Amino acid sequence: MLRTSDEVDFTKVKDSMFEQKISNVTLDYDVRYDDFQNNERYRLLKKFYNEYPAVFDISIRRSGGGHVHIKIDFYSPITLMEHFCIRAALLDDRVRMIKDMNRVLMGTEINVLFDKKYVRGKVHYATEWTVFR
Repeated sequence: MLRTSDEVDFTKVKDSMFEQKISNVTLDYDVRYDDFQNNERYRLLKKFYNEYPAVFDISIRRSGGGHVHIKIDFYSPITLMEHFCIRAALLDDRVRMIKDMNRVLMGTEINVLFDKKYVRGKVHYATEWTVFR
């Protein structure tokens, strides 16, 4: 739900983007899990892992819809601004990012990946996280 101009305190938004910290970044790629190693996003993520010194670990799993979920953990928490910049640079789903930016305005949880998905009346579960290499 979009907030009205009377409900948004832009000073607090600015402050939260630079002061609030988050310990990981999650990415939702609409790429088939089985095809991911042949995708440009895979190469981009490998480069990020090898060149960004703040990364502690990267995990991957198959989403309930058969696509790719990524979780990046850092040695130290990063700001929300860094969080969104990393997601943009690593080509996270744009609609998901916009919704998370609105969630920041509303003060609700961001960075969520769903563990299950309903497809044609059936429940499909995401797999367990494994180490990305």
